[in-house]
Amino acid sequence: MTEPKVEVEGPILLNRAVATISPERIEIRPDKVLVVGPLLGVLFGLACALGIWFGRNDAPTWLLVLLLLGALFALPFAGMSLVYTIVGANIVIDRAKKSIVFQQGVLGLGVGTREVVPFWKMSELRLDDLAEGGRGPTEEFAQWQITLLKDSGRVLQIASLTYPRDQEEIALSQMRRLAHAIADLAGGTPVAEPPPEATEPPRAPAAKRRRRRR
Repeated sequence: MTEPKVEVEGPILLNRAVATISPERIEIRPDKVLVVGPLLGVLFGLACALGIWFGRNDAPTWLLVLLLLGALFALPFAGMSLVYTIVGANIVIDRAKKSIVFQQGVLGLGVGTREVVPFWKMSELRLDDLAEGGRGPTEEFAQWQITLLKDSGRVLQIASLTYPRDQEEIALSQMRRLAHAIADLAGGTPVAEPPPEATEPPRAPAAKRRRRRR
């Protein structure tokens, strides 16, 4: 049986993440913009360590204790977060392993792996607009989401993308591309999409004509 061909066009920018698509593997990684927070944490921890080193003879004890606590908390957690943001992946869809891995791994070691879903346990992929219940004039943003429905009935979120409502077709096309790429990589998993009328922008109410009195 010939496996479906996966279209490769380029990365897809998501909410706080980036999806990269290749013929054999799809990875959803943290956006590199998120590196700023962990980097500041590492710098803070290093500053505390340097403060301890240079002030060990003159600084008061209470200050050295505070600096030590800052270094002990900041360096490990911020360091791991920094490495994960740079090289880690939230979700990996692998054709060779025939599975989707929802993980918090570092350097590909699988550290903190949450769940592994084999392709044969995938019931369907769903593409939904989380804000479709509020399509009135006050709803300014479309929030598209891709979720995975397992054969056990459990639902897992894969990706989400928020866009201005008047440009939601751009977001929808990107999310459709990602959803169908995952489905093709998994061997043709069904993709449940909203009906065409659900993606049409709301029409402005027709202006009422005033009747002239004769």
